[in-house]
Amino acid sequence: MADALKRIIQGEDAPTAVMFGNDLMALKAVPHLKAAGLGVPDDLSLVGFDNDERICETIQPALTTVQLPYDAIGAIAAERLFAMLNGEFNESSVAKVPCEIVHRESTCAIGVRTASVTSAA
Repeated sequence: MADALKRIIQGEDAPTAVMFGNDLMALKAVPHLKAAGLGVPDDLSLVGFDNDERICETIQPALTTVQLPYDAIGAIAAERLFAMLNGEFNESSVAKVPCEIVHRESTCAIGVRTASVTSAA
């Protein structure tokens, strides 16, 4: 992961934000970002996926993430299982569930710096 992250953040078109496939990957990226001299969110916004609160609250600043609706996913899975058992399942059907962004301190708007950054006067 370190090499891929390095290529992304040091490329010509370096992003203003990076979203990881899960919160643990975002947590593991933090030391690499610090080693590259990047501050979160001042230089790069950081976003995880799955809202593991043990991780999200451990990272400083706290990690913005996407909350998966586990109850809805479980309900759809159960409905599909019963449909399969009854021979009524449509294999081509797609289930979509809404996900919520849980905003924390690891993201900011482009061009907006956090209060912790001061200018040299």
